[in-house]
Amino acid sequence: MDTLQKIAKLDKLDEVDQILMLICTLAHVRFATFQFTQSRPDQYANPFVRTTYPATWVNHYLQHNFMGSDPIVRHSLNYEKPFFWSEVKL
Repeated sequence: MDTLQKIAKLDKLDEVDQILMLICTLAHVRFATFQFTQSRPDQYANPFVRTTYPATWVNHYLQHNFMGSDPIVRHSLNYEKPFFWSEVKL
């Protein structure tokens, strides 16, 4: 079974971590993040986020409140499809 078939078969919320690892393998990238936020920027206080970034980086990011000024988060609030961060015009 190839990677795309494995991704297609994963259908439970608790499998998101596995999906991210498969996406990293398929896309040949080190890190991937899945984030679900509400449609309004003032509602991202408690988003659903899964990432392959190390916990130390995630803690640093949260402690410094980077989400409020993160251009990738702003982009994701206006774009509903998956994207590579390199595609975002800063």
